[in-house]
Amino acid sequence: TPLTAIVESVELLRDGAAGPLSQDQMALIGAMDENGERLTRLVENILDLIMLRSDRRPLNRQPADIRAVLQRAHAVWQTASSTRKIVVACEGLPQVYMDAQAVGEVMDHLLRNALRHAPERTEIRITSQTLDGFVEVAVADRGPGLTPDQVKQLFVPFTHLQTPEAPGSQGSGLGLSLCRQVIERHHGTIQAESS
Repeated sequence: TPLTAIVESVELLRDGAAGPLSQDQMALIGAMDENGERLTRLVENILDLIMLRSDRRPLNRQPADIRAVLQRAHAVWQTASSTRKIVVACEGLPQVYMDAQAVGEVMDHLLRNALRHAPERTEIRITSQTLDGFVEVAVADRGPGLTPDQVKQLFVPFTHLQTPEAPGSQGSGLGLSLCRQVIERHHGTIQAESS
């Protein structure tokens, strides 16, 4: 896409391919690089949502180890945060008929959100259990919480909720909508609760 050419050009400038840059120029290139990455993620999320909604993104569902998916997500996101502890409790789970990559992406979105909103030096918990023939996975944090009206809007595409406690938080409002599409295509449900 044209965005790929823009991002790659910025990387070339940052790496000095067009000659040395001043500190002010490097600061501008850094901002352009960061915003290019954000725009790339937004475009990818929009395309993923369109593909999921139209059933054009195939899910490679097969029996897989949900515990391994949760442990991988834990390892990746614990490394990303030195100020919050992520705890996993998911023993004795059966194989789950799923697209492990897609469910892993759901976990990535959920943990990214939890880390974004959880206060520093608090715990984020990933728990899982079998319940009525299904496997239930929960991600819990001690963030500021949401009103009942905000909870209803969480999974609506392009709805980004600002809270007084996190006024500068950024997002496209697509992550949780993507999560809902993936989980519903697995014949499951997803919900949020806030106290």
